Amino acid sequence: MRPSWVRHHGPIKELICDGEGGIAKAFKSFDYLDRNGIRLIPLAVGQRPRIIDRRTALTRETLNKIGTQLRIGGIKIPFEHQLAEAVFAGNALSSANNTIPYNAVYGRVPHLLPNPS
Repeated sequence: MRPSWVRHHGPIKELICDGEGGIAKAFKSFDYLDRNGIRLIPLAVGQRPRIIDRRTALTRETLNKIGTQLRIGGIKIPFEHQLAEAVFAGNALSSANNTIPYNAVYGRVPHLLPNPS
């Protein structure tokens, strides 16, 4: 089964990964990427994909904040839902080149806050 992103939106055009080689050396990963027409771009050893590293850090920080608030409130929500909310927040609240990732995919800006009454 395809991961949900590919199932819903189709495959990405290219995947830039760090030079550690985990993805680049894994046959199953390479086969999956090739089968879906995704071009793998491994960076040289020591180079880092800065944008995705920052995005990962923001997602981790958001997950930590969500987890803290849930613990304080005594609320139990499955991790998959927490992760979905953290990814949505990153897509809806971060901007690059005067647009947000959510808008780039869906062509609209999400409704984040309720209308004032």
